[in-house]
Amino acid sequence: MPEIVWLEDPLEFTYLRETYYCTCSPVQIRLKTPIWREQAKIVGYETIPVKERKACGGMRAYTRRVWWLKKYDRDIDPSGVYATHWPCEAVLPSSIGLGKESVRYASYLLEESKKVPWGCYSDHITGLSESDLLAHIRSQP
Repeated sequence: MPEIVWLEDPLEFTYLRETYYCTCSPVQIRLKTPIWREQAKIVGYETIPVKERKACGGMRAYTRRVWWLKKYDRDIDPSGVYATHWPCEAVLPSSIGLGKESVRYASYLLEESKKVPWGCYSDHITGLSESDLLAHIRSQP
């Protein structure tokens, strides 16, 4: 059975970056390579069970998901590049699970915005910063 190994509690974060990581190793994930060690904070990763390890042509390749943050993401650096916005690969941490696709953070915000009345501003949702959008959603009864 596949499983997710969490190095930190994912629900502590506003969003996580989700990346599909391809490797020739069914067991290890190289989290200590320079790119991960210097540029990122790994929050969790998916394991591959023995029964699901399949050959791809003459070579074996394995794909697993990794959840991580860059050093300038909001929860690490609140005044950084993503202080009011989010990266395109951001997913909602509460939506992460085995055998299902994670919900994109942008999709979540858009769905939440549809639940509240916008009046004449409905055409301008995409121009709002995330903090303005969330403030409007929370201000509704």
